[in-house]
Amino acid sequence: MNILFSPIGMTDPISTFHDGAMLHICRYYDIDKVYMYMSKEIAEFQKKDSRYTYCLEKLSQKMGKKIEYELIIREELENVHLFDPFIDEFRGIMRDIHTLCPDANIYLNVSSGTPGMKSALQVLAAFREFNYIPIQVATPEKKSNPHVEEKVNYNSDEQWECNEDNDEKINRCSVSSNVNFLNEIKKQMLSELIMKYDYVGAISLVDKMGDEVSEEFKELLKGAEKRSKLYYKDTYTIFKKYGYNEVLPFVQSDIAKITEYFLLTELRIKKGEYADFLRSITPLFVILFEKLLKDRYKFDINEYVKIDKKTKVRKWDRSLLKEKEELLHALDAKYANGGFRDESEVSSDNLLVIIEEMEKEDINFKNVCVDLRKVERKARNYAAHEVLPIDDVFIKKNTDFTAEEIILKISKVMNKTNISLPKDFLDSYDNMNGILVEALGIKA
Repeated sequence: MNILFSPIGMTDPISTFHDGAMLHICRYYDIDKVYMYMSKEIAEFQKKDSRYTYCLEKLSQKMGKKIEYELIIREELENVHLFDPFIDEFRGIMRDIHTLCPDANIYLNVSSGTPGMKSALQVLAAFREFNYIPIQVATPEKKSNPHVEEKVNYNSDEQWECNEDNDEKINRCSVSSNVNFLNEIKKQMLSELIMKYDYVGAISLVDKMGDEVSEEFKELLKGAEKRSKLYYKDTYTIFKKYGYNEVLPFVQSDIAKITEYFLLTELRIKKGEYADFLRSITPLFVILFEKLLKDRYKFDINEYVKIDKKTKVRKWDRSLLKEKEELLHALDAKYANGGFRDESEVSSDNLLVIIEEMEKEDINFKNVCVDLRKVERKARNYAAHEVLPIDDVFIKKNTDFTAEEIILKISKVMNKTNISLPKDFLDSYDNMNGILVEALGIKA
């Protein structure tokens, strides 16, 4: 079904022996129903002689097709030069139309009515919720209408009989070129969302843009969103399809598990999500300390734990630790009040005890690990259990380090493992965003 929403202007329905915009769109776009939006002045003309509905009915007869219509009369509407009121009202009308006819093509007449009405419809077309098609209609003279006719004493029958469009068959309609400009605005909005790492928001906007963006961009954007949810294998598959094989710093599953989680933790700082940043560091510290112990100290904790069959949680086995007397002694000394027991869960705290015991050479590096555990102990618990406003000032006050300083300390620990971080490692998401923006057709 084809529906036309049309403000009615002073050149409707017929002017200078040619169709006005409303009538001309109906003539060439197989319109099934017209919603005519009328101000107080226009409604008075319709009430006087039914000129708008009369000419539409005559066109229906000529085309051999019934064109339904509905009048939306706003007799209180006098300040027709204003713009803002029309945005909200037109949006509401469009939603009502869509509810009644969800599969219809909705054409918008952006050539009739006041400048405020036309502009409002152009904006709605650009940021459409539904299938809007804005149509411009050129004047027969290819310039502004002269408005020479008598509008008060309007003879609808004479106007129809003298209407040259009934014989000329010249289509003066076109899809509004302003949409191309507004599409560029939407692309700029997409670019801003991407550079702010808001991939979910960008996908929501893309869903309303249809074919205005390429399928390649849509897939890459979905890949970025997958990465931000740690489905990095899907991300790699999607980007590799389009030749971007190095979008991830690491693709080996055992290393990517750590590096991608680290990058996601750092991303929360860039987005200002400091509470989420603090809450995310505990699992990061566990897997990072475990990797450090295995790579630097040749201590694989999986040889000294057992896995709970129900919860799948790893728990220390004291009988296996007995062969590491110094470590077991250090753990018992740390938890002298019985904190370290058989089947104690593996935690960053007891992993740190082992690191402190095994690190004999680099005191400064040992202190870096201690600092990270202090961050977790002091600030992370606040974020997890208290309702507090958390920002970088809070983190600095409670840990002695800013969020970026914490990230740098994590990087130092990472570099002590067998993972060699590239120089632009922390720029990985920004580099990916550059690929997205390029695929969108905007220079980053």
